[in-house]
Amino acid sequence: YLLKSPHSQLSGFEDEALNNFAEEGFLEALNSEIAVDIELCNYNLSDCKIIRAIIQNTVQDTKLKSLNRLLFVPIGTCKAGMYVKYKDRFWLITGLVDDNGMYEKAVMQICNYCLSWINDSGMLIQRWANVTSASQYNNGETSTYNYSVRSDQLMILTPDDDECLLLDQGKRFIIDRRCKVYEKNFPESIEKDTSKPVLVYQLTR
Repeated sequence: YLLKSPHSQLSGFEDEALNNFAEEGFLEALNSEIAVDIELCNYNLSDCKIIRAIIQNTVQDTKLKSLNRLLFVPIGTCKAGMYVKYKDRFWLITGLVDDNGMYEKAVMQICNYCLSWINDSGMLIQRWANVTSASQYNNGETSTYNYSVRSDQLMILTPDDDECLLLDQGKRFIIDRRCKVYEKNFPESIEKDTSKPVLVYQLTR
């Protein structure tokens, strides 16, 4: 992408000019067709704003890669644990957000479940989360059971607010996966599909 600096100069200081106008050049890219409007929200969706951003990795060949996107925004815009609403889906910013002097880059993962629980104060807490199978990892429990039952282990990514970080081990959740309505084209008023049975999981670590 060809950057346009405010000054025409061929004095040998072009490298300094690129550094000085790097962020302005990215803002120019945000005003082009390669950028889209997204909604950036805090950990509980109480504070949302519409911004321009560049989304990459939108076309992938594998299922796992299709659940991730790369977000490019102006420096100082976002941080891990924030939500992005992009194409009517919620995405959770995960990992370390960093910049290269021109733009800020973040990795975001699809939120496929709205996790609900009652905190110690009796309040209903709800957070969009990324729920994936973690059966290949140890679940933190040891046992000597002599019988086999159907089981699954889930790894859940949530925002880093106190309600999520201070959850007690042993907390039980209904994660029935009936809320996967993204690809079913349900209207916005419908939040869950009740055609599948309810499953209960326990927080082990």
